[in-house]
Amino acid sequence: MRTKQKLLSTMMLMACSGLSSQAHAVLPPGAVLQFDAGVTTIDSSSNAFVKSGSYFGMDNDSNGKIPGLERTAISQNAGLAIGKTQAASGSHSGPTTGAESAGIDNPWSFFANTGLHWTQAPVNVIADDGAGNVTIDLSGWVVAWNGVQTIPMDSKAWEAGFTDGEALLVCGTDCSDGDTYTLDYSATVPADCACGFENVPYHLHLTGTISIPPDPATDATGGFTPGAIATAVSSANGRISMDELIDNGGVADPDFTYGDGLTDFTVSGTGASSQIVLTLTAPIPAAPVLAEGQPPTPVVYRKFSNGAWNTFTADTNNLVASAAAISQFQCPPPGDTLYNHSNGLVEGDECLQLTIADGGPYDDSGTANTIADPGGVARPLKIFIDKRTSGSDGCSMSGNTISSNQRADWWLVAGFMGLLGLFRLKRNSHNNRA
Repeated sequence: MRTKQKLLSTMMLMACSGLSSQAHAVLPPGAVLQFDAGVTTIDSSSNAFVKSGSYFGMDNDSNGKIPGLERTAISQNAGLAIGKTQAASGSHSGPTTGAESAGIDNPWSFFANTGLHWTQAPVNVIADDGAGNVTIDLSGWVVAWNGVQTIPMDSKAWEAGFTDGEALLVCGTDCSDGDTYTLDYSATVPADCACGFENVPYHLHLTGTISIPPDPATDATGGFTPGAIATAVSSANGRISMDELIDNGGVADPDFTYGDGLTDFTVSGTGASSQIVLTLTAPIPAAPVLAEGQPPTPVVYRKFSNGAWNTFTADTNNLVASAAAISQFQCPPPGDTLYNHSNGLVEGDECLQLTIADGGPYDDSGTANTIADPGGVARPLKIFIDKRTSGSDGCSMSGNTISSNQRADWWLVAGFMGLLGLFRLKRNSHNNRA
């Protein structure tokens, strides 16, 4: 009850203050909502209920309440990153196995089956009063559970004081680095989820600490400053979202997802080349399997240049490598031997080193001794690949356009079908005369 009263008070405060989206929100893009693990207790009847910490709840009995017995404890994997899209996959029937690809939270068990949370759109700040009351856009919030990858949780907020797709975050003080917070979100499972819990009310509750990482890049040979787009959107550390890039003349990259967002930077005084270290707010994700029976497709670094997206391909003068963080948001310095270029990008690493040649294919500045590079860690999206060939049994399908003149067998089949029709027509005519 106290939580609901506080949330209602927050909403009234925001309404009275006439708040709107702010360009200089106290909670900046790149901030991570680290959350405490839910604590489960067993009562005298051997029932498990969530006593404290973070959880999601389902009002399974539709009584308008979600007590401890209807809550599922969750624990942090990467945390909830502001301004980012965070993928997760691998839900399945049965208990967790460790083979899941986690994002925001660790895999959890609900009704004996495994699930995860992920986002299909950036989690952005809608309103921030600077005094610890923030509205967060969670319209891209998704549940993956029991093999159903996409259960969108973006509509039908069922609790008083909530709006569809919007979470309410209340900080202990002002949402600065190290401040405590609680986040609450209300939605309803969609009627067409095909998950067995259609139209069941849902509630998300996170509680923990806000972590705001330092500037995302250091440079061994020059000075780092935000790039042109980052400057246009008032990003002091160079972090931008895909939407911000598109709004400033860029284009989408539909075949990839950027869980850590993008970094737009310029490095000056570089000489022939520069080594730049990017501190990631989300670990490098696992390489996805795009087609059954095929090996995983690697996660790559992609950059936006000359109006198009391109994959950063290593050569003699341009290299990409990753490394584990020394401590939270602290990476090995540029040139450190922990960056192994032969390994490329390694799942779970939080530090990325780019070696970029001045004036080379991955330098977008057009100025000597200056390197510009808007880009980010890109995970390929799952697409359907037709692996059938003409040597397979039955009919085959191809994505290539084939002229009818190239397929004489089609004409043979068509002619045979025509003869059958003619014989049938003559037989029917003979029977009618008889």
